Amino acid sequence: MKKWFCFVLSLLMLLSAVPAFAQTYDELLQKAADYVSSEEYNKALACYDLAIKSEPDNATAYIEAGLLHLDRGNLTAAGESIEKALAADVTSPEAWLAKCRIDIAAEDTAALDADALYAEVCGADLTEYAADFGTLYAKAGNSETAVSYFAQAAVEALNDEQMAYYREALISCGEQGKAAALGRDAAQTRNEKLDAAFDSGSLRLVETNSAAVNPQASDFEFTDDVKALLKESMGIGDIDAALAMILKNTEFGLLSKSPAGNSGLVSAGGTAVSFYNGKYHYVYPSSKGAADEYSNLAWYYGLFSKQIKSLLGEEGIVYSPDGRYAFICNKRITLMQANLRIDPILLDLSTGELILTATYPNKLMSNDNPGAVTSAMFSSDNKYFYYVMFGRFGEARTCLNRYNLSSGETETCFTSPKNLYYPHLAELKDGSILLLNDAYRNDEPESLVLASFRDGTWELKEEKTKLPYKMFYATQLKYSPNAGLACLMGRAAGGDAAVAFQLIRPEKNFDGIDRFWCIRKDTNEMVSISPEEYQESIAADLQGREEEKSMQLSPLYPYQTILNAVFSPDGHYLLVNAINNSKEGRSRNLFLIRLDDMALRKVSGLNAEKIRVLTLGLDYPMNIEWNTDELIIGTDDGIKTFTFTEGQ
Repeated sequence: MKKWFCFVLSLLMLLSAVPAFAQTYDELLQKAADYVSSEEYNKALACYDLAIKSEPDNATAYIEAGLLHLDRGNLTAAGESIEKALAADVTSPEAWLAKCRIDIAAEDTAALDADALYAEVCGADLTEYAADFGTLYAKAGNSETAVSYFAQAAVEALNDEQMAYYREALISCGEQGKAAALGRDAAQTRNEKLDAAFDSGSLRLVETNSAAVNPQASDFEFTDDVKALLKESMGIGDIDAALAMILKNTEFGLLSKSPAGNSGLVSAGGTAVSFYNGKYHYVYPSSKGAADEYSNLAWYYGLFSKQIKSLLGEEGIVYSPDGRYAFICNKRITLMQANLRIDPILLDLSTGELILTATYPNKLMSNDNPGAVTSAMFSSDNKYFYYVMFGRFGEARTCLNRYNLSSGETETCFTSPKNLYYPHLAELKDGSILLLNDAYRNDEPESLVLASFRDGTWELKEEKTKLPYKMFYATQLKYSPNAGLACLMGRAAGGDAAVAFQLIRPEKNFDGIDRFWCIRKDTNEMVSISPEEYQESIAADLQGREEEKSMQLSPLYPYQTILNAVFSPDGHYLLVNAINNSKEGRSRNLFLIRLDDMALRKVSGLNAEKIRVLTLGLDYPMNIEWNTDELIIGTDDGIKTFTFTEGQ
């Protein structure tokens, strides 16, 4: 009896001690939550670890530990923990949702595409993080997917950054009405850092390290077509070994970046390599599209694969809003060098494919020659690629064509006797296409043309500029959709560069077409003058000179020569590269103009003399590209990247 009593007593004592040494799975999770609340993260992780040891097949502790790692910025540990959660329960909606959140933090849209699908199939509710999904896709240039996620979120819950991306995505999808309904206009998406630098009174360009590109082997993607091409044309069978050799012996450099920021071109020696959403692609001629019966694609690919810079003109690179497609246009090759070989050839940056959308004879001095592409653009909804053909012969001197990016079909929108061939095309908010009509004779003015598709037909509306060709001759049309402004830089016939520019609002009855803007040589001030005043200034400079017929302006002319002008991405600024040629000498200047009030600041930090402009040769590095917050500038020292900051 005594022994039995002792046994029972011992058993009771042992049982009473169990709660002190063993806690349930749920109790450990609660304890971890308490530690997280008190910011004792290591103790919280220890609790999760104990819970996992007690129930290794339960996914909950893995998920909560992974989310804690995610909140603390440790994406590697978070990913490892969530993978273990999915190994324990592959259909856990919480685990898949956590994996999606990790993809967002890593800005990995490719992984998110797959993980979000699994999450939805497993019953996860993505609504809480829909705005984060939308922001990531908007940053990557996938506007349609971004809009679909933003639409699931409560608009009033969006922060300023999310609202800005939502609006931009809507505009890219052609839904300007919905964008306007958000109550956020372009002024609220402007570059505040640039505003602060401008207001400081001392603007400075600072070189960044973005021009130096250092891809790794894992960053490259090779399609089966590329592998077959490399093996056939270059005898490369072992892609990995060849790539390792290339990376070891080749200097990579940034050439261009799309406005979406997720794509562009880099150079590898003289070869072009495309990048899209963090992956690099070897550029190659695709079997998609039109048959290359005139060998135009072959010629074009030869330049891409050996001397890409020879294709880059002052027009830069035209990108689709989502950043997937690019087109390179160079009117100097087409017009100045009479090399009519530029067909509408698209580069799919996501694969590296060069796609011939249509092909033309491009035979010099031939009546069946429709010419070559001198201007192109993509529609804001990413559906169409528009291009203008210019030829010196044949009935269709100029025509507007469009290629359907989905169906692969090309159609002619209209043909016209007008000279609608100079860069570039622009799409207005109502879908109308803005073009520049070159003048035929010295005594007539150029004009802006709006082409609108109404009731199944194209209608052309023309607005003539205020001075004849011989006085103001614009060779480019630049347009900022955010500002709704068209910029025309004009030169007198025979002059080598512009001395004035116009800022015109086509959607507001061509407001601004009767004003000219110049920069004074003596004070670096902006001056607004009428067409009559502009004409009188040129006439006064020519008066009494022996070279009256040449129209070349003398060093006594009061306004600076404008070599180039580039809109800022937000449309609130215009960057101007100019020359001050006076009796005291000749100097180059870089100015930034705030378009709200036409205030002007001289920019320091980069010697403007080093900026490459107006090069007539084939090897033409891009002069100034301002698609993102960074500027890409071709200098005498190579292509470099810069950003604005307050000067010292």
